[in-house]
Amino acid sequence: MENLFCFYYQAVTNREKTWFVNGVFRNEPNLCIERCIDKKANIFEFFVPKDMESHFLNVAQYLLENGYLLSIEKKENRLIKNDVV
Repeated sequence: MENLFCFYYQAVTNREKTWFVNGVFRNEPNLCIERCIDKKANIFEFFVPKDMESHFLNVAQYLLENGYLLSIEKKENRLIKNDVV
C-alpha cells in the first residue's frame, strides 16, 4: 500500500518570500500539493506524485539557490506513519 502514496517533503521558507514559493508551486500543474504546517517556523509540507519528483526537485533547487527556500528535506510520508488511511 505504501507505493500508492506520494513522496513527502518538508521545507523551510524565507518568511518574506513565502507568497512567491506558494505561487511557483501552484503555477506548476499537478506538481505537488503544498501547505504550511508550522506558521511560526515557516515549515511547509509537499506531497509530490512519484512521476513529478524530478521536476519538483528542479523547481525546489532553483528556489533554494535563490533564497526562497532555506532548506528542504525528503521524509517519510506522515500519512503512512500516522495511519491516516
